[in-house]
Amino acid sequence: MSSNVHGRERVKNEPELLAKRREREAIKIKQYNELVEKCRTQFNNEDYSSETLLLTTRILEMNPDYYTIWNIRRLVLLRGILITHNKNEEGEEELKQEDIEHNNMIYKKELDLFMQLIRINPKSYWMWNHRRWILETMPKPNWIAELGLVEKLLSLDARNFHGWSYRRYVVQHMRQEAVNEANIEKIAQSEYDFTTKKINESFSNFSAWYQRTKLLPEIVQKLPEQERNSIAKDELYMVKEAIYTEPDDQSAWLYYRWIVGHVRDPVLFFGAFRFSSSRLVVLIFDDAISLVSPPKMMDSNTGETIEGSWLPINPTSAETSTTWVYKPGDTSKNPDSLSIEPNGLVASSLSKSIPKTCLNKQILSVESDNDCISRLTQLEERFKSDQCTFSTTKRCFPSLSPATEQSSWHTLDHVNLLKEEILTVRELLEIEPDSKWALQTLAHFIEQLRLLDGYEKSNEALEEAIAIYEKLIKLDTYRRHRYQDAKHHAEKTREYQFIVDKKENVVSPLVSSIFCKLVEVK
Repeated sequence: MSSNVHGRERVKNEPELLAKRREREAIKIKQYNELVEKCRTQFNNEDYSSETLLLTTRILEMNPDYYTIWNIRRLVLLRGILITHNKNEEGEEELKQEDIEHNNMIYKKELDLFMQLIRINPKSYWMWNHRRWILETMPKPNWIAELGLVEKLLSLDARNFHGWSYRRYVVQHMRQEAVNEANIEKIAQSEYDFTTKKINESFSNFSAWYQRTKLLPEIVQKLPEQERNSIAKDELYMVKEAIYTEPDDQSAWLYYRWIVGHVRDPVLFFGAFRFSSSRLVVLIFDDAISLVSPPKMMDSNTGETIEGSWLPINPTSAETSTTWVYKPGDTSKNPDSLSIEPNGLVASSLSKSIPKTCLNKQILSVESDNDCISRLTQLEERFKSDQCTFSTTKRCFPSLSPATEQSSWHTLDHVNLLKEEILTVRELLEIEPDSKWALQTLAHFIEQLRLLDGYEKSNEALEEAIAIYEKLIKLDTYRRHRYQDAKHHAEKTREYQFIVDKKENVVSPLVSSIFCKLVEVK
């Protein structure tokens, strides 16, 4: 029994109709495969004619993501369709006017093909790549017209990242053709205004926010400090409007973090330890570091520097390690303190920063257990054949100073800024207590402020961050692994800080445990 819905007769999906549909699809697939085979054959036979080009057109109309066919099309254009050179009477290569007009017509057809295919799949990588290739191959591309085109495309789909990427590409070429610095500045300002327009249309336009991070530092670089800071405050006002309007959208939250700035974790020096059964001194850091110059090992009673040998404990690298071992050169002398200059070490991780001041530590005595003794014996043997040589040429790792990476285009006080924005996020959480992005940002800001010594009770701040991550694990199970990693990092920071802050009798078993984990018995 058929029914009539909205004036249209409902037709049953009977088996014979399905069979006919499959038959039609099979015919299309067969035709498609035959076209591909014919195209490949002609190309392999070096047939670079208009017929081969037409075959690529028909295939791409059916499947615009077939990148091999796009590659074949470009080669056919270069080898058979476009006129690339013509020798005059003097043997010099030049193109006649009719050749130039012929090529321009081909380029136009290729650009028109893009406009035809974009309706099928506006997010095809290979189609966008082909348009770029055409523009870079043709003699005088009209970049202003391209900018107008991409603006129309983004008016239809404002968050199409292909469109935004293409816009950056077009603007880059416009910059290259700009006649002076004033024109370049005008282009940058125009792009900044365009992002403002798109953000005001939709706060969730991540591409517009991202584009803004690339433009702002350039636009304000010649402005006085007061004006730069005023613009930074305006940006904060705008982004806070966005997070209050759409607190569950990530776009504005990520921009918010960028405006406030980022502080890297400093390389944490746990300390220097001498085990009771050995003369070796073990230096332990929380991240792999390279020693550019040896730490100064001293006798605090005499002020004498005691030279010795150094060994990194890292099976995969001869230059970096979280654990470095020192052996005094004079068997009658044992240092009781050390000093490491900031320029004497380099972190191997971009996520870490180097302390700005000297690291001065007393060498603590630690009780040895059987596991420690076996590892120390192994290290004594290694010193006979394997020692570190120091050279300034080893400074090949990324320079990670200064510790703060606050957005360099403004100079707002970072500590006060973080305190103000923490209050802002707390106010939002009173309205939206389960806002995932607000909770993430609060934990992030708290940890950032702690790194800048912005809390009197640093441990309490760290505990709050851990509690927030625990809440997020339950609240947002889809991203629970991210929060578990963040919680684990915060807990490790708490554990490491405990080692750094506490006295010898508390630290001893912890250091022994860490040392045994780091040094494997062979």
